[in-house]
Amino acid sequence: DLPEGIQVGFGWSIRGTSPRGDFTQTSWLMPLVKSERGWLLFEENVSDKVHRLGWGEDSYLDHWVLFVRGKTPFKGQRVVIYLDEVRAASSPGGPGAEPKLVFSDDFERDDVGESWRSLHGAWTIKDRALYVVGPGTIACTKPVGPDTRIEYDCIADDPADLSAVVGIPPEDWVRQGYFFGFGANANTRNKILRRGQEIHSDTRHLPRPRQWHHVVIEKRGRHLRMLVDGQASLDTFDTRPLHDGDHFGLYVWGTGKFDNVRAYAIPPGEAKD
Repeated sequence: DLPEGIQVGFGWSIRGTSPRGDFTQTSWLMPLVKSERGWLLFEENVSDKVHRLGWGEDSYLDHWVLFVRGKTPFKGQRVVIYLDEVRAASSPGGPGAEPKLVFSDDFERDDVGESWRSLHGAWTIKDRALYVVGPGTIACTKPVGPDTRIEYDCIADDPADLSAVVGIPPEDWVRQGYFFGFGANANTRNKILRRGQEIHSDTRHLPRPRQWHHVVIEKRGRHLRMLVDGQASLDTFDTRPLHDGDHFGLYVWGTGKFDNVRAYAIPPGEAKD
């Protein structure tokens, strides 16, 4: 239990653009509420709340912030609060179905095939893997839905973007959907772009030359993340999730190979905010 006069809650660090330029703002939004299941944060509609507070449509959640607020007689004193078993969960509801495999490709053939549409670059099959001398972009013709998990293996002698994009139409993706850059900007960072605007980046788990990597990217409701070889690299939220299309694609700046591509559709009941 908390001492009288102490509040613990969560706020957001919001990043976005305004007529005066880019901004970052951190605000106390929601206190924790005591219940039979412990201290809970009840959040009914994140998107509406953010925009009621005056942030524009291009604003997005950068990260959560834990606040501890005290009133007299604690003002100016040090208060230590221990948190145990901190967990995030979706709103109560049905169990939902597991993400469903809707597309897979191991490239055990001689040509690219009808499941892929080359948008730029000469994509071929080499050593039983999808290969291109970049820059190159290619889209999967199989729709996977707005919420999806994409997995693939990739390798390059000199990595520079072994990346993927989700939530796009099949014919074009320029400034559409979410771009998950693996080894972006000359292999200096991983990043997420929202309609061409960077919303999150990190320098952890970059691709290594001549080494296979397993990449997983997910869009689950507002939640966006990327894992590299089982390690979290990117993790953020978009308060106004996009739906520019139901397809995904791959992008390479240099030369690269892709193999064991898997696409999973996440049913609405499984998409977590």
